[in-house]
Amino acid sequence: MFRYYLLLFFMGCVHGYASGQTAVIDQLKKAVETATDPAVKLKAVFNLCEQRQSLHTDTLCKYASFARQLSLRQNNQADHALADYYLASCLVKRGLLDSAYTLCTETILKTNELPGAVDAMMRLTGLKAQILTRSSRYKEGLAEFYKVLNTAQKHNDILMQMGAKNGIGWVNMEMDQPTEALRWFFSALKTTDNKLRHEKNSNIYSNIAAVYKQLNQNDSADYYIRIAIDFSRRIENLFSETASTSSQILILIRKARCCRSSFKRSPRHSQTDRGSFLYCFGYEPNGRVLCKYQRHG
Repeated sequence: MFRYYLLLFFMGCVHGYASGQTAVIDQLKKAVETATDPAVKLKAVFNLCEQRQSLHTDTLCKYASFARQLSLRQNNQADHALADYYLASCLVKRGLLDSAYTLCTETILKTNELPGAVDAMMRLTGLKAQILTRSSRYKEGLAEFYKVLNTAQKHNDILMQMGAKNGIGWVNMEMDQPTEALRWFFSALKTTDNKLRHEKNSNIYSNIAAVYKQLNQNDSADYYIRIAIDFSRRIENLFSETASTSSQILILIRKARCCRSSFKRSPRHSQTDRGSFLYCFGYEPNGRVLCKYQRHG
């Protein structure tokens, strides 16, 4: 029954993610609609595309294509490269990894070393690294993430440094190297103590939770996944919140199993306790697992 309720809860989260809109997205759409100056409108479109994880795939593709058109009209190569990044992100969401990889590679070659395009280049290189990693080309993915890290450090870009370190940790996690993965994840967190930057990189916390779950350190996994969920909600990142909530459910089930096995009947129990078993059914907001004894029959 407990798993059934969890399933219903998770389905509700997925439905909310699939059909819901955030206040931030609504405001950004209005900003695009009301902007009259071409440069202001393009900036508004980019701000909307930055919600790429929460946006529906069709919506992201629509506005990424619009940004491309606007950048071409304004003859701004740096903005055109950034529009290509969002368009490549759209292709990734559609599962068209080869097309996304080609677009990233071609855009990087065309605009490399272009003044004002450093941010777009780092984003494109990072996305290229993600595609390589998802294709199990781990060494190539690592090489691209290191490129992003070096560039971010050179330009003192804190967010990109955190993202690159998180990416390196993620590749190590995919390569089944949990110790090295955690080292990079915690290095990413130590890049800055600015809470807003941590909120924007909430997936670092969910990645840490995933490694701890893999290591069967469920309390630590639960601790970090709660932070990931909290940060995702604060910035209204529906995708991260849904993914983190899904992970939390699996961690909760595992914790309940551990609780059930840890509280086996003690030899000190009286005769009347024979035949009873421990039933774990959830946890309180403070994290304490809720269990109770029930008798067979």
